[in-house]
Amino acid sequence: MRPAFEHAQRSRRVYAPDLPGYGFSDRSSRRYDIPLFCNAIRDMLAVIAADHGKQRVDLPVWLAHGTRGDFSDFSEAGWLRARPNWTVQPFETGAFAYFEQSAEFFKSWDAFLSRAQSVG
Repeated sequence: MRPAFEHAQRSRRVYAPDLPGYGFSDRSSRRYDIPLFCNAIRDMLAVIAADHGKQRVDLPVWLAHGTRGDFSDFSEAGWLRARPNWTVQPFETGAFAYFEQSAEFFKSWDAFLSRAQSVG
């Protein structure tokens, strides 16, 4: 995430949560599964909302994901695509699209941020 964080922090406030067991967080003997990761993300969204004085985050959200490897099945993400403030962007990569296709990743991200800024 460091390249994405460094790219974004040049022009805006950035939150970069670690998923449990990754990054700078501890790795214990507990089960690491999708519900655990989702709960961690929900907790971080609550922190972001509180920082902005809101009950929930309703800002535009960009969900970029790779289509190869673990955690690449977004076939049940229709409910996300139906939300007006969410953009789901697949990349023909593994988990780290910003490493494998950095130019395309950052171009797409910057375009999303420009659209989000013009709306907000």
